[in-house]
Amino acid sequence: MNLYWNGGNPVYSIDTKAKEHLGFLYRAGRVRSESPLLAFDHEFSTRATGVVISHGLYDVFENHGHINLGLSHDTTAFACDSFRWYWNEIGRKAYPKATSILWLCDCGGSNAANRYLFKQDLQDLVNDIGIEIRVAHYPRYCSTRTGQHWHQDARFVCRLP
Repeated sequence: MNLYWNGGNPVYSIDTKAKEHLGFLYRAGRVRSESPLLAFDHEFSTRATGVVISHGLYDVFENHGHINLGLSHDTTAFACDSFRWYWNEIGRKAYPKATSILWLCDCGGSNAANRYLFKQDLQDLVNDIGIEIRVAHYPRYCSTRTGQHWHQDARFVCRLP
């Protein structure tokens, strides 16, 4: 990471968090209302009207985060599209002289190290933005306990409602 820091290149911790069911489902918390809100007392996926997927990007050097929400599926295309939007709208302005990008990822879900589709979508993203992306995958089941990826969970994602 020192090479990236000294070279003015960004390091992002990237992860897709748990899916949340949408609909009139029970949520812990308080709400002020003139009348009672009707909701199911359990969160069964069959009673949901949809699902929302959050894809988090945490800039390790700038200590900034960004969440993109999707309503479809946790796919490699969603993860790469999420970063494409972020880079074109925010990242390129923060790192105008960047020549390389480092991603810190876990090994599961949409950015799995053993998925051909992830590698294909990642190459399409690189071709689109014109900057190489290097990926450092954490070993399975280690990403939320150690390293920079843990910081994304502890400092950024934990503040989401």
